[in-house]
Amino acid sequence: MNKSRWDSLWAVAILCAAMLGGCVMHSVTRGDSNAAGHTIYEISEEEAFITILDIYAIELPNQSVDDVIEGEYRGYNATARFGMDWTDHRVLVIAAKGIDKDGRMVQGYWYDIRSSGSRMIENPLRHNRIRKAIQQKLGKTAVVVTNLQDGEYETSGEAYLGRKRDARDIKVERERKTSKGIGSSGRAWVLWKRLLDTQGQPVANGWSPTGGFESQADCEAEKRRLTTGSPVCLPDTIDPRGSSEVIAQRERHVQLSRLSPHGDGRRQRHRRRQDHHQAEYPRGWPGTGTLREECQHSGEQREREQMQREEQGGSAEFARPVPADRAHHAVRQTRHE
Repeated sequence: MNKSRWDSLWAVAILCAAMLGGCVMHSVTRGDSNAAGHTIYEISEEEAFITILDIYAIELPNQSVDDVIEGEYRGYNATARFGMDWTDHRVLVIAAKGIDKDGRMVQGYWYDIRSSGSRMIENPLRHNRIRKAIQQKLGKTAVVVTNLQDGEYETSGEAYLGRKRDARDIKVERERKTSKGIGSSGRAWVLWKRLLDTQGQPVANGWSPTGGFESQADCEAEKRRLTTGSPVCLPDTIDPRGSSEVIAQRERHVQLSRLSPHGDGRRQRHRRRQDHHQAEYPRGWPGTGTLREECQHSGEQREREQMQREEQGGSAEFARPVPADRAHHAVRQTRHE
């Protein structure tokens, strides 16, 4: 009996140690270090760092992003806490260079991903989502190289610092600067698309500007070419981030205009006015020669009618209707005489 109790205590102690130590996962996007070829992404430093910040904005939107330096490598770390549980997700952005199959020297970046924490199920799941998100975003820029070496960063990295801000706030601030740049260039309309998480679901108040346009027609034409992201065209004075009601009202307006037989554009309203004028003035438009001729014809007809009245009943003055007040005054003057 005592032996069974001791075995139970040892099992509990081992489980507690495992929970305190947590689960650690580590992977790199370059591939196996012993392989002949390695994969790097031929992208700029800006894209290399912003890619990770965008992934953090989806996976860890409300967690602060810490700037990390390990040796000569730079990167980020975000810690999520759930009561007494915690998870760390650290990603290093490593500059590299190598020679591709054509003998060309290629400069790019690869990523070192490390996840640890007490959530033994959540850690590996989120770790794999981060790794897959990197591969999906940058897969088209992947190049296999040999003789892989460390490269050099293009800048000091100050423009991409997390500074302990929430991941979502970093993304919103950057996109606001981008949209201001679009508006300052004289673009009256901005095309926005929804941000999706790794499950393909829209992120709350997550919008990204994809371009600016001089007119709504150009924006709508580009919108029809996009097949994902539920794009929407808005004036440059409207920022959909943080206000889902604005987008909802805009979408309802667009849907109602599509259901209307006439639509809601200026061109449709102009056509309706044209149809109305054509029915009212079948012989010509106001201000055209045909209408002036019609008015001239009507004037001549009135002159002929007035001459006929003069011949039949005296002068034209007595043939015209006399106002009631003038008629009353004439009667009083006649009686006085």
